[in-house]
Amino acid sequence: MKRSSSLFYFAILAFAALSGGAVKAQDLPVSRTAAVLDVTLPINQSTLVSIPLVTIVASGTITSVSGTTLGVSATLGTLSTPHAIKITSRDDQSGTGANAPAGSSTTAYGQSSRLASNTTNTVVTNAALTPNVGDEFIIYELETLTSLFGAPPAAGWNTTTGAASSDLVYLDNAGSVVAYFYKTGGLGGTGWKLASAPTGADQGSTVIEPGHAVLVQRRNAGSPFNLRSTGVTTIGRESPSVVAGFNIANNPFSVSTTLAASGLNNHVTGSTGAASADTIYIETAGVLNSYFYKTGGLGGTGWRLTSAPTGADQGGVVLTPGKAILFREQAGTVGFALPEPFAE
Repeated sequence: MKRSSSLFYFAILAFAALSGGAVKAQDLPVSRTAAVLDVTLPINQSTLVSIPLVTIVASGTITSVSGTTLGVSATLGTLSTPHAIKITSRDDQSGTGANAPAGSSTTAYGQSSRLASNTTNTVVTNAALTPNVGDEFIIYELETLTSLFGAPPAAGWNTTTGAASSDLVYLDNAGSVVAYFYKTGGLGGTGWKLASAPTGADQGSTVIEPGHAVLVQRRNAGSPFNLRSTGVTTIGRESPSVVAGFNIANNPFSVSTTLAASGLNNHVTGSTGAASADTIYIETAGVLNSYFYKTGGLGGTGWRLTSAPTGADQGGVVLTPGKAILFREQAGTVGFALPEPFAE
């Protein structure tokens, strides 16, 4: 994604404080599509922003698995900027069990990891993945604060000498959200800085980790700012690595879906009450609403507002391209996956 031309804020401050046989027909991903997508970031508003389009540098199949070292069918050059590998299919969808074909398989479908290093035909990942030989993959470039927003950001973005009057970018880290701003001068110099350490080291090379996205808080100054994403859509479900607490999950898909149609309920923990369920936060025009999947009790089953657990079904709420999802893991079983719309 490249640059061109409240009430939620107080909520985020609270968040920060909380600190066989090959069977592929079951998960046929849609084709990669080249596209351009603009997301407008209005002033005086907080916006969850996804990274829907990427630059893919290689694709193919996994040829070997040895811990964090994966053999790949592609021929790779030196990857000097941050890159990630994503597993985009599973060679044996059924795995083990009474209805499985002969043999067994693991699943890393939809999982990604930042690359630590590579050779011509292997990659070493930061996190251990468990793909099968024959699974498909893509390798793509990762964004940093500088590559995503610019250094300095384009005209219209609020850049000052302090975080209190600057536009802020939040990334998730260990279950909390961490704020950054672009500093224009003063003690510590110019560049991207931690809001908590404005005189500290430049943070422009901070990577938006694979499967994750950003929250942007604009001040009541400047002008609307557009983030332009160019590249191709990724394929396969999105299964970011998440931890207990708050995670800003990427939505890489270029088509809309709804909570009911998304299949998210199969990949988060539901409950009869919001207090013991995972929470999905969806932002619309700067307003953040929280939802959970209700598994029974008064009001029935389905997606509900956490503020109205016995109220109307919320399955028709739209997941919009270009908008990330704030996910709160609080139920004790850490996991999240966003299935590919119309493909799974």
